[in-house]
Parts: sequence; C-alpha cells; structure tokens
Amino acid sequence: MKKTVIIILAMMIIFAGFPFEQGCAQETSEIKVIVDGLPLESDQPPILVNSRVMVPFRSILNALYADVDWIGETQTVVATKRFQTITLSIGSNEMYVNGEAKPLDSPAILVNSRTLVPVRAISEGFGAEVTWDGETKTVYIKSAQKEHYISDHYITEKIKSDDGQHELLKVSVSYPQIRNDKNNPYIDQLNETLKSDAQKRFESLKEEYIPSIKEFYNDVLLKEPEMLAYHLPYEVTQKFDITYDRNDILSIVNMLTWWTGGAHPNSTQSSVTYDLKNGKELALTDIFDKPQDEIKAMVIEAFTKDIDERPEYYFEDAKDTVAKEIENAGFYLEEDGIAFYFNPYDIAPYVAGYPTVKLNFDSKYGFFDRFLDNQNK
Repeated sequence: MKKTVIIILAMMIIFAGFPFEQGCAQETSEIKVIVDGLPLESDQPPILVNSRVMVPFRSILNALYADVDWIGETQTVVATKRFQTITLSIGSNEMYVNGEAKPLDSPAILVNSRTLVPVRAISEGFGAEVTWDGETKTVYIKSAQKEHYISDHYITEKIKSDDGQHELLKVSVSYPQIRNDKNNPYIDQLNETLKSDAQKRFESLKEEYIPSIKEFYNDVLLKEPEMLAYHLPYEVTQKFDITYDRNDILSIVNMLTWWTGGAHPNSTQSSVTYDLKNGKELALTDIFDKPQDEIKAMVIEAFTKDIDERPEYYFEDAKDTVAKEIENAGFYLEEDGIAFYFNPYDIAPYVAGYPTVKLNFDSKYGFFDRFLDNQNK
C-alpha cells in the first residue's frame, strides 16, 4: 500500500512539471519542418494539436524572414513581412491578416514557456505553400518566391525616454537581398546598395523623429500622464514589396508609414525597377518603345479617364495637377502591366489611398518585346 502511494505521489510530481496549457497536445519529436530546403531550428520540437503541427513562433517567422514582436501584456504575436501583418493571441481561435479575421483550428498555446503557433496558418498567411508528407511526418514549406530567391532583412530600434520609463518610438526599415545563384556581379553590387541605402534611411528617420518626440514627451506627456497610453509608442516604418520579378527585371515598391499621435497614420510610396541582366535602373523609355512625351501623354490620358469615371475620389483640380506634375508620378511593374501612381494628397484626399492607373502589357502601348513576351510564359 505504501509503495502504491509513493508511486502515485511521484507521478503527480512528474506531471506537475508539465505545462497543461497545451491541452490535448501530443509531443511528436519525429515531426520535421523544412523551410525552403532547410530544417527548422528550434529548442522546442514541433507537436501535434488537433492534427495541426505547432511550432515556436519565433522559429517559423524568422525562417520566413518576417519581423516579429511579442506583446506580453496581451500575449499577442505581431508578425510583419512586406505589406502583410499577422496578429494572433494565445488561446484565440482567430488570427488576423491585415486586419481580416481568419479562423484557426488550433489556437496559439504555451508549451515549456514557448509560444507555439499553427505552422500551416502562419506560413500560408505570408503566401507560402505548405505540404505534409505523412509517411515521413514532414512539413514542407516553400515561401512565396518568383524568379529570384529574395530574403527580407530589418534594421529596427526601440527608443525609450531619457528616464527609461516609456518606449517612445519604434523605427524599422526593411530591405531585400537577392540570392545570387548565377554569380551576377551586378546583383552583389545591388545588394550592397540596397543594404547601405536602408541603413542611411534608418539613421535619417531617427534623426528626424527622435528629437521632436522626446521634446513632446518631456514638455507635454509628462505633464498630462493620462495621454501616455493614447500617444505612445509612436512608430515609423519603411517596408518593401516585390511587385515584379521576371526575365531578370525586378520592381521594388517602398512604403514609408509614420504615426505620431494623429487621427491616422500617414504614408508615402516610392519605387524603382532594375534590369539585373544589364545592370541598370530602368527608365520609362527602357520599357516603352516611345519617346518620353508620348509616354507622358498616355499616362495623362489614363488618369484623365479615371478622374472622369470616378470624380468623387479626386480633388477638383486633379486633371490640372496630373498634367503639371506627371514627371513626379511613380511607376512599377506588375505581372500584367505597368502601374502609375501619385502619393496621398497629391491629386486626391487621404481616404483615396494611392491614386493609380495601369497600362496592361499590350503592343498598342508600345511596350518593348521583352515585356510582351513575358505574358506567354
């Protein structure tokens, strides 16, 4: 009898050491996760919950080149990659992708002081392809890539007040790096330029925003502490996206967003298109077999048509502004054409976003053959 009691007590002590936040989780050390050909590295092995593979959130998000924040007060994971943001909280049956709710078969859980998330939901939320090999118990994840393998990199800093009591500002700049499988010397050069430009941008943003925010904190917020929760922390981020990657042509769009306590964040967009084969930045005359004046006329005509069809989205003088400022219109390539845009407040109010028109790849617009040929691939 005494022996039985001792055994029961010993088992109770052993099981008391396991965090039962995992519910019906079953540890399966045999499960493997492969991301873009590389095994997922983590100090907590994957487990199965409701037939869903769960993995530590930092491990999978780092492998997918996402930027990760953990908000301890609400036990919430916030992950950002390019123009996508995923938010999920421990125990919630939903995650949010750019604010849109997505149901989860298995919510995030705590296991051995690690936050585990459903690997399929997170990966597919960032556009990755996920497959399961039941025989080998392996999850294969292929991140969303086009012609080139492009990884995301981040320069981030959180600035605190001089008294160390509050986080005032988060500054983050992301930039791409192109894997150079063919030993193209221009790609190496471009990678260095992209990295250097991101670092310079990061430093300039800090120089621009830190002094004014510290001044506001010292002169206003400390005297009115009830405003602290509403105003802090401020955030300034520059993200990028790849809108076109075909035939050694790459279009990159950068979006700078800042929120410093106003009614809404503000943003501006810039873009650049590179010819990786010939080692140059493309101008419109490298895309269209037309002189600059004819290209401008086509773009003005496209904006004029859109303004006529949707006048409620534009300022009253939008047509005149387009004609005068057409040189300042940005452009980037997409899979089916070239997009031209203005920034908010240029020709339309903030709620209209980025006024954009597109010329689809078609010989009638005078595109060079290399862009028309891509449509048949």
